[in-house]
Amino acid sequence: MQPRSHAGDHAEFFLPYASSFLHSMHAQNLKSLTLICNYIEAYLSHASPLADFLHRSKCALTNLDLFWHGSVDKLLTILSRIPTLESFTCRSDLNMVFYERMKSPSTILPRLRTFSLQIRESITRLVNLSRGTRPIADATSVIDMVESRLSGGVLQSVDIRYIMVDYLSEGSKRRLSNLNVTPCVAVEIEKFSDDLVQSRIHRYIDAIGAW
Repeated sequence: MQPRSHAGDHAEFFLPYASSFLHSMHAQNLKSLTLICNYIEAYLSHASPLADFLHRSKCALTNLDLFWHGSVDKLLTILSRIPTLESFTCRSDLNMVFYERMKSPSTILPRLRTFSLQIRESITRLVNLSRGTRPIADATSVIDMVESRLSGGVLQSVDIRYIMVDYLSEGSKRRLSNLNVTPCVAVEIEKFSDDLVQSRIHRYIDAIGAW
């Protein structure tokens, strides 16, 4: 079993079972890690193998690109152990706990300069939303986190996409507008509705057909 790429201080994995590879890997000089999991592994958690790998390697990781399928608590535990991280891309549907805990840079990722959250627009997620699975309650926790991090002067680039909320107040809309005129900041939050979900389902199907 081999990584998709491994050059110098960067490793990228695209594996049916990335967890098994992390168990056997040691990379003290690693600076950048991309961990991509396919749909087979979507029902498994690579939280413990990833945490063990980082602890074993004792690497000063600065860049992490992660498809996350574990719990938010486990993700936060892992991030709290990587204070050197400067760029973090997460491809997952996170909840309010994540945004509330990430609000203070003094506790998690104090050096974070670039943050990207790309929620996976999978057909499963969209169908679940159409059947009653609720998104996060409102946009406040997301906006608070971004504003707090930016005001700290370390975070410089934000790209957050595809977040749906149950309630989007006029105040939140104004705050979003102010954020989105900031250079290198893009925060996309929309109010949940059946029409919105259906339009995204159709867009998803059309994109697959075009591909």
